[in-house]
Amino acid sequence: MINFNKKIILTTFLLFTHFSISASIITSDLTVEGSIALGSIDQVSGVWITPDTTFTGSMSVGSNSSQVNPSNLPGALDVVGDNTSNVAITDTDQKLSFNTNLFSHAVEYEIVAFDFNMYIENTHATDTFELYFVFNFLNEVSTEFGGFSSSLISLYDNNDEFLYSDIISDADFGNEHNGAPLPPPYGGPVADSGYFNFSHTLLAGESLNITGMIEASFGFIPPGVTPAMQKSFGELGLNDVRQIHVGQPPTSVPEPSSFILFLSIFILSIRSKIKRSKI
Repeated sequence: MINFNKKIILTTFLLFTHFSISASIITSDLTVEGSIALGSIDQVSGVWITPDTTFTGSMSVGSNSSQVNPSNLPGALDVVGDNTSNVAITDTDQKLSFNTNLFSHAVEYEIVAFDFNMYIENTHATDTFELYFVFNFLNEVSTEFGGFSSSLISLYDNNDEFLYSDIISDADFGNEHNGAPLPPPYGGPVADSGYFNFSHTLLAGESLNITGMIEASFGFIPPGVTPAMQKSFGELGLNDVRQIHVGQPPTSVPEPSSFILFLSIFILSIRSKIKRSKI
């Protein structure tokens, strides 16, 4: 049985711990902030009005999260929890996310929305950064016995739309997915999902806005029938950052490769000591 030196084991553990933590920290040369909020508000009462729609959900930026619940006021919504506006994002593990769960008896047109935004600014005097993002989502709607339920999830890069999921369950006129009619039957469940990677190069002094929205709408639901339904989930994250030094080729953060080389040499020295101790 090999008797390992406790100091060596502790040192190796601390090195692994340092590596796993520091690898996900976003450099201080980038300012990254996230925001998410309900997208429409009644200007008179100051509350979000959905008279015939029950809405529960959540929204978060990093560890800051808020819940959306029906209010004691008829048709209103309450938002309770942490601030989710202009929250600093300092780690690649910190995501911007939302969940929605709606049921509607809306006879007339009703709409509920989330707006979200990730702002990134390169404050370095000369260097460029390559930014790697990931966005995953689930989008579902359903109607029975009349009316429609629609759900739109979209992403914009400095106001240019580059991703959308647009689904409609319409028991009267037919279902759609991203503008294309779906074969019968009319109504019933319609779903969409995806996992999307994208990147952006940010020069020194430049800034970037990745904005998005989730918009759920309902209408013409006959009285007394099963309510129309909408459910969705979305998560946006800055997954990786690579710094490009002026006059040099693109590089990742140098710590991992040098660390692995050092660790390999370190482990080999341990094995050498163990062999010598056996002789």
